[in-house]
Amino acid sequence: MLYHLEATNPLEQCFEKALSNNAHAEAFYQQLSQAKLFILSESSEDAPQAGDGAIAISIKQWYIPLEDGSDHPFTPIFTSQIAVDKAIELMKSEGTEYHGVMELEAATIFQLLLQSGNDMALNPNSNMSKTLDEDEIRYMLLPDFSLVEQRGALVILGKVFSDELPIFAELKEILSNYKRVQKAYLIESNSLNFGRSCTDHALCLVVQFVDDNTDDLSRIRADVDRMQRKMDPNSWEVKVHQMRADVQEPLGQFCVEKAEPFYSQSLFAKMKRWFA
Repeated sequence: MLYHLEATNPLEQCFEKALSNNAHAEAFYQQLSQAKLFILSESSEDAPQAGDGAIAISIKQWYIPLEDGSDHPFTPIFTSQIAVDKAIELMKSEGTEYHGVMELEAATIFQLLLQSGNDMALNPNSNMSKTLDEDEIRYMLLPDFSLVEQRGALVILGKVFSDELPIFAELKEILSNYKRVQKAYLIESNSLNFGRSCTDHALCLVVQFVDDNTDDLSRIRADVDRMQRKMDPNSWEVKVHQMRADVQEPLGQFCVEKAEPFYSQSLFAKMKRWFA
């Protein structure tokens, strides 16, 4: 059962625009990250004050029935008092137990839920709703992520925070076979369909050559493709891109401004090139 919401504040006005046009997504995330939001609690007590141990609050979850008969939990988050009031009316009409409401800073809510691994949805069961992906939350909370437009689509770019993985060594081994590779960056890339949250998660290997070298770029792509065919099919795809000094594009700008080289040509290799 859906309930209808009218935009009652700047956040919801921006939300409506973003739902109809991805171009408004960045403005929406900026508004959302600075807003106060509402969540349902498992107790009737008010939200804890600063220093009272907000980590201990009990947040109410809703459940989505799955095909196998189980229920998948998620945390409903509301963008206004009116939105949460309408949700409560719906809960009461369905006989769902209700206790209390807390109003908290968005960053506080997101940090709590991100740490606990909870799925999140804004204004669920309404005409103004969307799920929130982990990458969207990290983009709002962390300076190491950026929202960019690439070839007409929105993409969330971010640093790779995983520890050293076997794939890292394999990629570095591939790059070491090409003496004209000056450096390379490895970053996360998550295509954004605003209504459906993030999809098409991938790792981007952004390669900078000593000079423009399309032949080596093609060979590196072929090597990476062969490597991926031996990997777990559920692993993230690795996409190979070239960073060119004469072209300003989002991937290259992100690497220069926010990332550190994943691979750099060794001093020995540089000396061999100098004296070649």
